[in-house]
Amino acid sequence: LLADKKIAKYFNSPESIIYNKSDILYGLFFAKGDIIKYDNCFLVEGYTDVISMHQAGITNVVSSSGTSLTHGQIKLIRRYTQNVTILYDGDAAGIKASFRGIDLLLEEGLNVRVVLFPDGDDPDSYSKKVSSDALNNYIKENTKDFVTFKAEILLSGQGAQDPLQRSKLVHDIVHSISLIPDDISRSIYSKEISSRFDIDQSIIQQELIKLRKHNLTKQEDQPQTQTPSYVNIPVAPKVQPSSNDHVPYDDYAEFDLIRILVKYGVYAIEIEGSNEKGEKYLIETSVAELICSELHKDELTFSNETFNKIYHIISEGISEKVFYKPSNLLRNENQEIVKVITGIETDTYELSHNWLKERNIDTNHEIDKLKVAVLTSIYSFKTDKIFRRINEIHNEINKLTDEDEPSRLEDLLIEQMNLEKVKVAFANKLGRIILR
Repeated sequence: LLADKKIAKYFNSPESIIYNKSDILYGLFFAKGDIIKYDNCFLVEGYTDVISMHQAGITNVVSSSGTSLTHGQIKLIRRYTQNVTILYDGDAAGIKASFRGIDLLLEEGLNVRVVLFPDGDDPDSYSKKVSSDALNNYIKENTKDFVTFKAEILLSGQGAQDPLQRSKLVHDIVHSISLIPDDISRSIYSKEISSRFDIDQSIIQQELIKLRKHNLTKQEDQPQTQTPSYVNIPVAPKVQPSSNDHVPYDDYAEFDLIRILVKYGVYAIEIEGSNEKGEKYLIETSVAELICSELHKDELTFSNETFNKIYHIISEGISEKVFYKPSNLLRNENQEIVKVITGIETDTYELSHNWLKERNIDTNHEIDKLKVAVLTSIYSFKTDKIFRRINEIHNEINKLTDEDEPSRLEDLLIEQMNLEKVKVAFANKLGRIILR
């Protein structure tokens, strides 16, 4: 009778105002120290599994308490580790139903591995059958990455050799990979899929790009955008704001970049990358990730205090795998931030017509040329920073006296020379942006 699978192995207690299972992981209080120590969290289904695993000496284990895994529970795990190993019962039907949990973990940026126990066993029953050493050895020997695990499970059924079934399997796995926010991890898994199923990697990459673009644009409930193959943009000279300009800030380049970051941050675009061999390939990323990465790389920030606060909120969100939409920023307690976001959302602020004309920018249709708008804004921002620093150097050189160290003049001239080279490079970027 005890072996009858229809009998529940634990009591699924109801929720209350005090006890919300969606935001709680059973056993976390006792497990968190060892989760940090071993940099890995074992995730099981029920509390009896947690208790038995602890008794067997494996203490970095928690349970979702019989509920479907939630974003709140995943964020709890992410406080202590980026690595999760899911321990599944040996029940194929239940495993397939749990694939959603794997996708949620991947979407939150966690590294996912899986252990499948023998048919008829779960962590509770198996840990009672074998010694602690045997349990540890079984887990080590049967831990698989999620791609291998999903492939083996989905190929184990009838029709595994059917081309249509295999096609559905590949689409299912590629969909899971598309949820991973890290570019490098997605690239590594795409190579594994290509090798395992003998599919050209470029086909896998194209499908990943399409899915990633859909995932990100879906968050804003906006249609996917199409971009032209080649777009030329004129070299952008330094802009001096005039009293007739509409933007109530003294730096158009800064305002345009923060406007792009706020308005299109969650959108996906393709940029060109290269590997260690110099081979070119396309990388799909979000607008926010690209802008924040470019500014962080060159150690640049916004001069405007409010813009800088908005930038840091979005940047910190990305580090936590969170993409902030304008609606999120409008709830900020800082009223200056709310004012800027409201102006951007309602198009209250207009950029100078001369400034737009010099850069061949049409804000009414920039969503159709989003990559161009983003790259133009980034390089205009950087170019403006360089012009400002060169002007500062000129002023400092003019103020030097005979009493100043000669080396100071040499340092300033060298810095100016280097900045002039970078300025030319940025001018070339602005004058020749190629979309593929």
